[in-house]
Amino acid sequence: MFFIFFILLLLFPLAGYSQIVESIEIIGLKWTKKEFVKRELLIKEGDIFSEKKLKKSVRNLLNTHLFQKVVPIIKKGKKGVIVRIRLKEKFPIVPVPKVRFRTDGAYRLGAEIRYYNFLKMGHRLSVGYTQWFKDDHREKSIYLGAIFYKIIKRNINVSTGINYVESFNHELLEEGKILGYYDLKAVKTYLFLSKYLDEEKIESITIGIRPEFIRFSDYLENLSQYYLVAVYTVDRRTDMVYYIKGSIFKLYV
Repeated sequence: MFFIFFILLLLFPLAGYSQIVESIEIIGLKWTKKEFVKRELLIKEGDIFSEKKLKKSVRNLLNTHLFQKVVPIIKKGKKGVIVRIRLKEKFPIVPVPKVRFRTDGAYRLGAEIRYYNFLKMGHRLSVGYTQWFKDDHREKSIYLGAIFYKIIKRNINVSTGINYVESFNHELLEEGKILGYYDLKAVKTYLFLSKYLDEEKIESITIGIRPEFIRFSDYLENLSQYYLVAVYTVDRRTDMVYYIKGSIFKLYV
C-alpha cells in the first residue's frame, strides 16, 4: 500500500502542492474601481494559484497606464492562498504641451488634456488645440477623442473622435503659375473597434472607418472621402511608468 501511495505522489505531484486562490484583495484604490483591477487579473478566486499568471497580471495592470506601482503579496489562508494586490495610482488627468518648430521659423503651440480614467474604468478622453504662428497658412486645429476600454464583451475597445482644421492662403498652381488663393476647412472623424486576441493584450486586431470632409473657399470643389482601416498589432511593450520598454509591430491595410 505504501509503495502504491509513493508512486501516486510521483505521478501527480501537483495534487499535493497546488494551492487554491482563496480570495483576492485590492488595496490602495482612489480613482479606480475594484472591478476594473479584477478584470485585468489573469487569476480568479477559486483558480489554482499560478506565479506565472500573477506576473502577467502585474504587466496587464501596468500597461493600463493608471498605476505607478503594482505590488502583489501572497499570504497563506485557511483553504489556500490569499492574493493581495497593493496599488499606487497615477493622477488620471494629465496636461500635455504641444510644441513644434520648423526650419523656416514657423512654430506650432498648443495643449492637450488627457483624462485616463473616465468613469473609473480606464476609459480615456482627450481634448486639444494647436495653432501655427509665423506661417502663411495660420493653420489651427481643435480635436476631441475617446477610447472606451474593453467596453464590449470585456475585450473590445471602441475608439472615436473628431478633429476640426482650418488653414488659409493656399496657392493654387497650374504649370507653375499661381491661379489664385484658397482657404480650407476640414472635419476629420473616426470610429474604430479593437479586439484583443489574448489575455495579455499583446495581439489585437482593429477595424474601422475614417471619414474626412474638406470644404474649399474658392476654385476647388468640396471633397468628401472615406477610409476603411484594418490593423493587426503585436505589442510587447511594458509601461515602466517613466519609460516604455519592448517592441511593437503593426500591419496596416
